[in-house]
Amino acid sequence: AAAGIEVTIFSLNFSGLPAREAFAPGIQVVRRTLPRKLYDKIHTTIRLLPFYRNWWLRFVGNSGEPFDALHVHDLPLAEVGWRLAAEQGVPFVLDLHENYPAALDIWEYSSKGLGRLLYPRKAWRRYELEAVSKADRVILVVEEAMERFKRAGIPEEKFEVVTNAPNLKKLNLPLQKITKNFDPENAKLIYVGGFGPHRGIRTVIQAMAILREKFPGLKLILVGEGSDRTALEHLARQLALEGNVVFKGWLPFDQAMNELAHADLALLPPVRSEHTETTVPHKLFQYMYFAKPIIASDCAPLKRIVEETGAGVIFRAGDARDLAEKVMWLLERPELWQKMGEKGREVVERKYNWENESKKLLRIYESV
Repeated sequence: AAAGIEVTIFSLNFSGLPAREAFAPGIQVVRRTLPRKLYDKIHTTIRLLPFYRNWWLRFVGNSGEPFDALHVHDLPLAEVGWRLAAEQGVPFVLDLHENYPAALDIWEYSSKGLGRLLYPRKAWRRYELEAVSKADRVILVVEEAMERFKRAGIPEEKFEVVTNAPNLKKLNLPLQKITKNFDPENAKLIYVGGFGPHRGIRTVIQAMAILREKFPGLKLILVGEGSDRTALEHLARQLALEGNVVFKGWLPFDQAMNELAHADLALLPPVRSEHTETTVPHKLFQYMYFAKPIIASDCAPLKRIVEETGAGVIFRAGDARDLAEKVMWLLERPELWQKMGEKGREVVERKYNWENESKKLLRIYESV
């Protein structure tokens, strides 16, 4: 909107919000009510039955809103996008926020029992290729996500990598948030995010049992929620880590960032999979902006970014002992904490921020 482009966002309405609302100058949200219980039942059938697709086709198509391009966020609604774009004679931009077919193998609701029947993998992969072929432009969040499409013979020119980097105006935190009082004996490690099995938090807790022997005052702060929380709490008790591992639960954004600001080292431990090899979590750049040395698993995008920026160290995904050794290496070298933190902060301010990434998005709309 700041670039003179008017934006209309079509959204579901679960909680009685206004049907139309001006969100900001040049940006409006158009909502349509759908009972949450009904949504929970029908959205899972989007590739098997036409009802949910048709609901969206009617919602957007009958809204009376004119548009010069249609931007669809993520794969499930891609068919809605290409059909409406064809009807209206406008460009279709597909925003693939993640490797959706690969994510189906790790998300709890789609990876077990009935979920595997509702989300047939081969069908979703074929659908993804069809959607990409029909799109005028495709947005990816990381370079590694492009490889599967290049192997399928889709020209690289169709893609633009727009990283999910932070809006610094919203974070707007001063450089003095860098840790100044280095105390390895009582250091705080932090993880912020979901608690699914693929997140690698089990590996972190197992590593804490090793680290505690040498650093009994070490704390692990876990901010977030997820399906694995009960099992993770059980593991921490099993390893007698109640005094070292703190589960904060879900926190509002400002509180979560405050926890991050007061930590010493930040963790990104995902297990390697096709999904984690082709996406990058937003929290990586938040960690870097807060000038925290990063300890990340060797998933390809994380490894590339952390190593090219010098903002932290890499461990073998799923290997608790290797993680413990890398943390120990950093704890024994507190003089590196500030250097790594400053490098991370600098590269976010210079490169990995929304002011830069939004220019790529504008180029897409100037070209279609």
